[in-house]
Amino acid sequence: MNLIAALAAAAAVAVATTTSPIAAAPAPAPDAAADALQNLADVIHNTADATTVFTPVALAPPLNYLAASKLIPRIIAGYNADIAAYNATGWANHVLDQCRTYKLCTAALSFQAQNSGSTGGQYWFGYVYKGGAVTAADFERDDDPVDNVKDSYAFTVKA
Repeated sequence: MNLIAALAAAAAVAVATTTSPIAAAPAPAPDAAADALQNLADVIHNTADATTVFTPVALAPPLNYLAASKLIPRIIAGYNADIAAYNATGWANHVLDQCRTYKLCTAALSFQAQNSGSTGGQYWFGYVYKGGAVTAADFERDDDPVDNVKDSYAFTVKA
């Protein structure tokens, strides 16, 4: 089942299972909704083809890059970890491995930065993207010392 068909099936089940004071038709069995959502998940989160080759994106030092705004809508998933849990290479490989679990994933970015959330402190962050190969032009520097972005590594499918 392709992504469009899976989305349509999930939407049809979602519409059919919503209760409305106007519609008196019985809702489909809960298994139908679960099956449609599982089909959607299988299409989206399915191990990438073993022959997919990822190559590093040539980012010039210093490695303080974040995704440019045009990549934001292409995010499939985001990750974070305590800074003590990985080194830069280990975290980059971990994020790339996560990318490989998504059939649609075509790029990955890993970096460390200051957490602006409630816990604060330096953390590892990573994002995986869909939508085709990326280049260095798809990333932009963050020179703000408050953000403390460093150890940025990006990978892309071989174009």
